[in-house]
Amino acid sequence: MCGILSMCGTLSMCGTLIMCGTLSMCGIMSMCDILSMCGILSMCGTLSMCGTLSMCGILSMCGTLSMCGLLSMCGILSMCGTLSMCGILSMCGILSMCGTLSMCGTLSMCGTLSMCGILSMCGTLSMCGLLSMCGILSMCGTLSMCGILNMCGILSMCGTLSMCGILSMCGTLSMCGTLSMCGILSMCGTLSMCGTLSMCGIPSMCGTLSMCGTLSMCGILSMCGTLSMCGIPSMCGTLSMCGTLSMCGILSMCGTLSMCGLLSMCGILSMCGTLSMCGILSMCGILSMCGTLSMCGTLSMCGTLSMCGILSMCGTLSMCGLLSMCGILSMCGTLSMCGILSMCGILSMCGTLSMCGILSMCGTLSMCGTLSMCGILSMCGTLSMCGIPSMCGTLSMCGTLSMCGILSMCGTLSMCGIPSMCGTLSMCGTLSMCGILSMCGTLSMCGIPSMCGTLSMCGTLSMCGILSMCGTLSMCGTLSMCGTLSMCGTLSMCGTLSMCGIPSMCGTLSMCGTLSMCGIPSMCGILSMCGTLSMCGTLSMCGTLSMCGTLSMCGIPSMCGILTLITHWIVRSLPEFADVEKSS
Repeated sequence: MCGILSMCGTLSMCGTLIMCGTLSMCGIMSMCDILSMCGILSMCGTLSMCGTLSMCGILSMCGTLSMCGLLSMCGILSMCGTLSMCGILSMCGILSMCGTLSMCGTLSMCGTLSMCGILSMCGTLSMCGLLSMCGILSMCGTLSMCGILNMCGILSMCGTLSMCGILSMCGTLSMCGTLSMCGILSMCGTLSMCGTLSMCGIPSMCGTLSMCGTLSMCGILSMCGTLSMCGIPSMCGTLSMCGTLSMCGILSMCGTLSMCGLLSMCGILSMCGTLSMCGILSMCGILSMCGTLSMCGTLSMCGTLSMCGILSMCGTLSMCGLLSMCGILSMCGTLSMCGILSMCGILSMCGTLSMCGILSMCGTLSMCGTLSMCGILSMCGTLSMCGIPSMCGTLSMCGTLSMCGILSMCGTLSMCGIPSMCGTLSMCGTLSMCGILSMCGTLSMCGIPSMCGTLSMCGTLSMCGILSMCGTLSMCGTLSMCGTLSMCGTLSMCGTLSMCGIPSMCGTLSMCGTLSMCGIPSMCGILSMCGTLSMCGTLSMCGTLSMCGTLSMCGIPSMCGILTLITHWIVRSLPEFADVEKSS
């Protein structure tokens, strides 16, 4: 991802890291330095998403869009302050999503900010306590991201689970330790995810891969061991991210916190009984982003797309209403995800839910319908992101749940078609995302668009070698995100690796071609998500990096520019499109 942008420094996102410049993730890769999520990790420096949009202040999303200032999630929600995720780690203090909303406290999204009340992320940080997505949902208990799991320590998700210690993100940041993404793969070392951790085994992240000892993602697919995502598709076993929290039940995050029980993602998939992402898919019910906040409606982020109600992403899309990202932050205005960009209309998450149109997640894809994450959990049915680029086929993430096969994203699931992740695409064959795009090789994303060469995240799996995020890890080489592909150059993921070919993210980079997120929603322009879809208008992440242009993350790296979307007729040829038009 190298160049200026690289996450460079040791790992920090830092340096000029800002997403832009060239953007590459380069250097060692750390997020660090100025940009690091600061202090050690801060995202800060010039990095702010920058320009108007940058997360600015230091990192804040600030400016017009920054999570701060007018847009910042600020005032009430803004990510504000200097914003850095810093302090301990908490988004807090300076960064917390602060004010009423800030992610603050130690880190907990907490304070009032927690998505609080019922949902807040609060507590120490745990999603729990007040903050926890709490009440019903909070991530809480020991789970809080902190305490045992919290992201804290330096940054590590540390403690037992923390990304640190064994898994913590820490050390320098690497996910290292045993679990660390490190060893070969760890985010550290050079960065590789490898070593025991590799995503290996059949497709499971597992083998020893599990993210680690008990935690590994392994088992069937589960993150398993205690943590595994396992059970049927549940993250479970004890999986919950922990004791109470686990995602378990069927899939639910279950236990106390599990997304299950009331909250569990469960029912079938719903984030829960009351919360379940259910309804059709909506996050609705109690926790759903619902009530006022639920994600509800059918599922569409609803309204048109908005997460609506109070929090809904609503307005046009803004998270607006009281909470909506709107008012101050709402994603709204032109930006709302909707209107042009809204997830709705063509792309909106809406329609049924689908991101539909060509790209929409829709058709049956909507997250719901068959798509619901359910079946058991699968993204399944027609769920695929369908159409050409849809994730579709049987796509569901599952078989039962596994990202298929055992875990593979496989079968028809692949994102298939040309761009599908498929072929066997399943994350495997062995696992690879292969086929054309699949992550394949053994795992590499290879094929044409595959991330590959050996691409596999490396070795077999590592991201390295050709694909590694370069340096050793770089995504570079042929595949590296760099070279041609690097996010840089213009930025496109393009070149050999680009998601290009038809579906490559390319153009230069655009996700476009047939697949690009383009069509209307393509990420197009050069890279921008732009065209009608761009998040654009005021909101765009614009400036150099902004998502702007119309939407593009524009500037050089913006999502926009050349990548531009595919014509309307392509979209209109889909039956999903007709449905969306009728509903709108």
